[in-house]
Amino acid sequence: MESTASIRVKNLSRSFGAVKAIQNVSFTVNRGEIVGFLGPNGAGKSTTMRILSGIMAASSGSAWLGGISVAQHPHDVKRRIGYMPENNPLPDDMRSSSTCASGPASKRCQAVRSGQACRKRWKSAIWRELLAAK
Repeated sequence: MESTASIRVKNLSRSFGAVKAIQNVSFTVNRGEIVGFLGPNGAGKSTTMRILSGIMAASSGSAWLGGISVAQHPHDVKRRIGYMPENNPLPDDMRSSSTCASGPASKRCQAVRSGQACRKRWKSAIWRELLAAK
């Protein structure tokens, strides 16, 4: 029985005008694998991560996270992942519990005693902040 890959990228490309940030990137990360995404500055790592997280659309190609098409269902992908961009929008000394208690999700989190529910709401609030900044 074949399981769904955690991440599947096929011929992913993104251009900014005449500049090709990434071109025909393909890879698969299977369930349980731990990988590093390495390369020199300008190699397209951040662009690829923005596409995979649903923040930016690809010019061509396709990407799936947990069997969900990022292009067709970016909001579903965002609900299932956590992504902290290179330029962290949070204060350096702030922990996730502090963020939940003081950030935009604070009213909702205070009403919920469950740590798991608080973390879930915190991730959602972070995504809203990231998207509003774009």
